[in-house]
Amino acid sequence: GYFVDSCTQCKSCKAGEEQGCPKLVPTVNGVPGARSATVPADQGYTMGGFCTCMTVDERYAVKIPQSYPLEYAGPIMCAGVTTYSP
Repeated sequence: GYFVDSCTQCKSCKAGEEQGCPKLVPTVNGVPGARSATVPADQGYTMGGFCTCMTVDERYAVKIPQSYPLEYAGPIMCAGVTTYSP
């Protein structure tokens, strides 16, 4: 998904459908803190690809193998986010 955190406790989260969480913190223009389970409030707003670093719950991170060229990983990840719909 295109988010960094969720509450982990609502019906959607427990069903593995965090995109339906009412406390979802999106990757862009999200407000962490009280709304989320793990991302601290002092992180400010989420700025997606326009930031130098970000805190994200490990459940929503994808490890890119070292053998996979980064110039190919970016477009693949972007296409996956824009075309995938659970």
